Amino acid sequence: MGDIDDVKAAEIIATGANLEQLEEAVAWASGSGRVGEDLERPLAGVVAEIYRILTIDQEYGEERD
Repeated sequence: MGDIDDVKAAEIIATGANLEQLEEAVAWASGSGRVGEDLERPLAGVVAEIYRILTIDQEYGEERD
């Protein structure tokens, strides 16, 4: 994923996610298409929120301030 800005870092911390949830979200955001298949569960909950934070710029094709 590379570096993230301070705003995204603060948003991720605010989710209260544990390391396992963070790693899962990063795997989803990295485009590892097998994550859901390997874990046998859909993207949901805190993992989905972190995924949204990590990919929001890609989704809208712009940089956030």
